Amino acid sequence: MFLEEQNTKKDLIASLSDEELLKRSFDNPHLFERLLDRYEEAFLRKAYYILGTKEAAQDAVQDAFVKIYKNARRFQPQPGAGFKSWGYRILVNTCFTAYKKTKNAANFLADLDPEFQELVSDKGAIEQREQELNRDEVESFLSQLSEGLSEPMRLHFIDGKPHADVAKIMGISEGAVRARVHRAKQELKAVIEERKRRTAQ
Repeated sequence: MFLEEQNTKKDLIASLSDEELLKRSFDNPHLFERLLDRYEEAFLRKAYYILGTKEAAQDAVQDAFVKIYKNARRFQPQPGAGFKSWGYRILVNTCFTAYKKTKNAANFLADLDPEFQELVSDKGAIEQREQELNRDEVESFLSQLSEGLSEPMRLHFIDGKPHADVAKIMGISEGAVRARVHRAKQELKAVIEERKRRTAQ
């Protein structure tokens, strides 16, 4: 009888949606482990794809799950955007933060995609190597883009990943990546022009 009750309870938990598990974990923290079981392997694969090492991926996934749990009460399911997309967004942002910490924060313009160089800096300065942007300055440009546009720009132009790889990381189609990159480039040009205008005043 006891075993039957235990099995019934396990089946009930297994049948719960991600969103319901997250909600119930507020009062029963052990239920959050079920979400970890469901997503840990997939999260590790994505983190490894971005960061390139097993150790860095494990650290990022651990940090991401901590953030997910701490922010669980803020999660609001939306049509077509449930726990999975929310969790992956937290993971990818965590990976980006970890990636930036491992990169040299000093001058790195020469490592950028040539097209991105043209967007963010003065052509003459690039050719003469008299002026280089540091990572914080480039990040400040990207942070001003509309939601969903900075990530593909960062992956494609800074990390040098092809559109197909960016699509896999973000979980969207390659066509959607190209469209977002195009929109982001237009917004970035406007952001830079506005900065130049203010500087000239």
